[in-house]
Amino acid sequence: DPLPLLSHWMHISQSFLVSSCVCTQSFAAKGNEGKLVRDILDTKDELNKGRSQEEEKEEEKETGIILGRGRKKKDEGFKKEEIQRLREAIQMLCQTTNPLAKCMDQLQEDMENMHKELTSWSKVRTQHGGKLTEENRVTLDELNQMNQTLKELDDEVLAAQERTNSTKAQILRNDETIERLLSMVVSGSK
Repeated sequence: DPLPLLSHWMHISQSFLVSSCVCTQSFAAKGNEGKLVRDILDTKDELNKGRSQEEEKEEEKETGIILGRGRKKKDEGFKKEEIQRLREAIQMLCQTTNPLAKCMDQLQEDMENMHKELTSWSKVRTQHGGKLTEENRVTLDELNQMNQTLKELDDEVLAAQERTNSTKAQILRNDETIERLLSMVVSGSK
């Protein structure tokens, strides 16, 4: 019997519609709605209008009195009633899956836009990656030059310290020589 399966699908699609409507209403209340949310809200409004019109038509149809005799007419009525319920179930299923179809259409468009944006950002990353590599190379070159200059200055400082030490040693040797000569002059005059 396809009726329980159909009612199961109707229940699933209705719960999806209710949850999507609740989500869209919370976004709409905040004023942050996008095109997809507006489409879902429009579809919900259309469904509500369609349901109220269908309910009015059903009320008009059900006002008449159906008379019938025998089992055959009773079975026909049952079959017609079952066909009518099945028709309504299919109609409701189609109405509730319509927002999902619109979402799927928007999803493809969103995926294309996200892919374009990814491509764009990848290009920017590649460009800036090249610039970063170049700047790192320039920085390393300048750092190597500065390290070379620092080494040369350190060598010059060491050479100057050696000359200073050498000059101090020469001065001490000269002082000793002068003292020795003075002491000889002083001891020879006595």
